[in-house]
Formats: sequence, structure tokens, C-alpha cells
Amino acid sequence: DERVIIISETTYDWYVSYISLLCGAGIAVPCDKELPENELENLIKRSRAAAVIFSPKMKDLVKKAAAKCPGVKYCIEMKSDAGFDEKDERFVGFNYVMEEGRVFTSMGDTSLMDKEIDPDAFAVLIFTSGTTSASKGVMISNTNLAYNVNAVTPYVMLTPEDRLFSVLPLHHTYESTIGFIYPMAVGASIAVCQGLKHLVPDMQATQPTAIIAVPLLLEALHKKINQAIAKSGKESMVNTMIRLTNGLRNVGIDVKRKVFKDIYASLGGRLRLLVSAAAPIDMKVGKWFEDIGLLFLQGYGLTETAPIAALTPDFDTRVGSAGKAVHGDEIMIKNPNE
Repeated sequence: DERVIIISETTYDWYVSYISLLCGAGIAVPCDKELPENELENLIKRSRAAAVIFSPKMKDLVKKAAAKCPGVKYCIEMKSDAGFDEKDERFVGFNYVMEEGRVFTSMGDTSLMDKEIDPDAFAVLIFTSGTTSASKGVMISNTNLAYNVNAVTPYVMLTPEDRLFSVLPLHHTYESTIGFIYPMAVGASIAVCQGLKHLVPDMQATQPTAIIAVPLLLEALHKKINQAIAKSGKESMVNTMIRLTNGLRNVGIDVKRKVFKDIYASLGGRLRLLVSAAAPIDMKVGKWFEDIGLLFLQGYGLTETAPIAALTPDFDTRVGSAGKAVHGDEIMIKNPNE
């Protein structure tokens, strides 16, 4: 029942840490890897964290913050085999802890696996970005997360053949719930982008079928594709083919993936679904992605709703709409203005 901060770029060890905590090892507190030292120290104290799991890039930051936080018992470094540090015995390697766990389980200690999980208990503490007021800690349960996955599923269908392309930071509940827990729940896979400058080559290498994104990312992708089209001198032809294929689709003939196969190839060849949320997107961008044959969905949510509250269904897409309340939800506008 102790709080454990996770602060890292997207890595395999982040996923392992988060799901281990959800499965009863403690309460997860995902934090932004861009936090300055004073803010990390503040969140450690506010969350009353007993441990910090961090990537090697975060080591200096964590050392400085932890030095001012005597309540922290352990600082666990991802990708590290190191035993307990002689200078500061709180510091230890992630792989060392994993191996220690294997030793205990091989000796018959199954206490973690046998732990009864209360689905309605406080399981994740997520600090908001402060869009509605000052940053606050939102308490999320396993029920909240599972409910959100089940509420979204009737609106957007993923299968084990799908591969999501992870670009957004995992400390946001949008990415950790819809970009991680949801695909894991249906047996899909996840490819992790190495960074925005690697966006296109990483997509070509991993061949994703879906991207969960924010408008800024999709607008940048749209711009990059269209710059390449203009450079090739095919801008006029692409615009003509968009009009032609839209007309064919209106009479039930969809040849967009064949006609725009070069664009699809530049995105890995398998992309079928884009989801934009967290802010409004330029309607022209969403319409363009639809025009080349992609399924373009938009959503609305809050950290407090874990996170998706509304979504455009894949069977009733409408660019410019934040969608319908997801399955089982009710949304009310309180004290509407003019």
C-alpha cells in the first residue's frame, strides 16, 4: 500500500513497473520525466512516496531530489544490475531486484502472486497538468481503468493483429490506459517510438496499425507527408485522386488504400486508425487523413475519468466532433453559459 514514483522515458521497464504495481505491489505514481528537481522533490513529498523507479537518464535528478526526501526507502534504477549502493543504500538496480524476486519465488514465496487485489482500492496517483486549476493528484482504482477499457471497446475495435505506435509520454493516463492497458487487454502489441525525429523511420520499421495521439503530433505528421508529396511534384495528382476516390466511396467502392499505397508505405504499410484527443484538432487535418482512407477518431477526456469520457465511434466517424459519451457514461454540462 505504499506509493512508488515511476519517472522515465517510455521503456519496457516502465511497463513492467506500472503493471506490477497495479497487480498489488503498491500504488503507482507516474511522473513527467521533464520535471525539474524542485518539482520532483515536491511530488515525492506530496505523494508520500516510499520508492522511486527511474531510468538511467534520470539518475542525477533523482539523487538530488531523494537527498531532500528522507521518506524515500528505495531508489531503483532501470536497466541496472547493480546491488545496493554503498554510498547510499537506498539505490539499487532494477534487474538486481527482479533477480532477488526470482530467488524468493523459487523458495516458495508466492505472497505477491497470491495477493487479493481490491478493484476499488486506490491504485494509481496521477498528477494532472493543471489545465483546470493548480496541479492535483487524482486517485484512480483498477475498476476505473478496467471500466474505461470496457467503455471504449464498443466504439473502437482492436484485435490481436493490431500494433499500436506509442509516441505520447506514459505518465499521461491517455497513453497509459488507452495506449498500454487497452491493447494489452485485447492481446495487441505496442511499438515504442524512439522520439519525434524518428517518427517516420520507426513507423516504417515497426508497421503499426494504430496511433493514439494529440493534435500537435498528427498535424506534424500531416505536414511531413504533404511536404514529401509536394517535393515529388505529385500534389495536384493526389488532390485529384482524393476527389475521385471520395466519389467512388460514396457509391460503395473504396479503393483508397490501393490508390494511396505509396503514402501508406511511408507510414509502415499497415496503418488503419488514428485517434486524436487532449485538444481540438484542425478539421482540415482530420478530413485529409479520412480522404486518404484512414479511420480518424476523436476523443475527449480528463485524468479524473481515467481518461476517455467521449469518443467518435469507428462506425460513425465525424471529423470536428469530440464524439459520444462512451458506453455506460453520462455527461452533463453544468451551468451552461450562452
